[in-house]
Amino acid sequence: MLVLLGAGASAAVGFPTSLRLIETLLEEERLIQAPQHRRALYYVYHRLAAQAAADGRGEAPTIDVERVLTVLEQLAEFDTLPIAPFTAGLSREIGAFGVERTSGMVDSRLADAIGKAERDARNNPRHLTREIEKFRRAVVHEAGTTSPSALFQSVRRSLVDAMVVYLSRPASTLEPFAPFASLIRSGRIATVASLNFDTTLEQWLDSNDIAYELPGAKPSRAPAPGRLSVLKLHGSVDWKEGPYQEPALILGEGNKLRAEGPFLDLFIQFRQASIEATRILVVGYSFRDQHINTVLASWLAEDVSREIDLIDPDPILAGFIRNANMQRHSAHLQLHGAAAEPADAINLIPAKMEDGLPEYCERWRT
Repeated sequence: MLVLLGAGASAAVGFPTSLRLIETLLEEERLIQAPQHRRALYYVYHRLAAQAAADGRGEAPTIDVERVLTVLEQLAEFDTLPIAPFTAGLSREIGAFGVERTSGMVDSRLADAIGKAERDARNNPRHLTREIEKFRRAVVHEAGTTSPSALFQSVRRSLVDAMVVYLSRPASTLEPFAPFASLIRSGRIATVASLNFDTTLEQWLDSNDIAYELPGAKPSRAPAPGRLSVLKLHGSVDWKEGPYQEPALILGEGNKLRAEGPFLDLFIQFRQASIEATRILVVGYSFRDQHINTVLASWLAEDVSREIDLIDPDPILAGFIRNANMQRHSAHLQLHGAAAEPADAINLIPAKMEDGLPEYCERWRT
């Protein structure tokens, strides 16, 4: 059996989903302390919320942190985009953040310089000249590095750093993973692929003395026959990459299939694990990553007797699953006429992980 864990698995142990994460990070000021960064984040967040409300998603729609990260990346590159010359109004709006940042910095530095100079000049008048020169150099340096692009790049880094800090915290509980234990120890579950950045699965495995390999981690655990394989397909909060040791995470919306770092190899291993699997269990995944969906669809298409079991309480997924099952039945009818009906492609268990997983694992254990 291949297990795929989405955001619902992290929610089960106490972390917010990506739809609630940005609100959580903004609520804790110590995670993102720089005032200009918080102001820029609120700007992006409220603009996205206003757009979502206008599109009919409610008066107070939740905004996915993945979308915020994508927008910040695009704003950081705005001046280089082909569409930039056609959006002069937006250019001025974005540019205002650089002006506000410099203005606020000048006011702050000036007040600090004057205050310090007044205190020190009483004892040594040369301190006044020195403080003025330090202030001048600071203004020149800051003015040269406060373009909107540089600001939004810095804001995005601050947001990613805040995510890493927050998701590195201890989980409120690891108990929701417990039903997996017997199926892993019996060898029924060979691979667990996770789309989550936190390390709660690894913490639970370690606390229960379950051996596993973790491809992509440095240092990597040596592979061993029969050992559980844990594939962190989008990275992990404790992974670093590049000369500056940036967080090794796949962030934002759109195409998440990356050739850099360990990610392509991890995806290939996930594809191979699906080929070898006789059944796939998906927990808390909303089917928004196209490369993951392609693997699941290919696995289903190769044999009409194959089934994906999905544990998720989201009612929106019911329509998606109904369409997937209708497509399978329609294709079967075209190929085989009114012969035996194929199994449904996806079996939905409409429950949270902590509610639906114990009964599911018990059924397969026996």
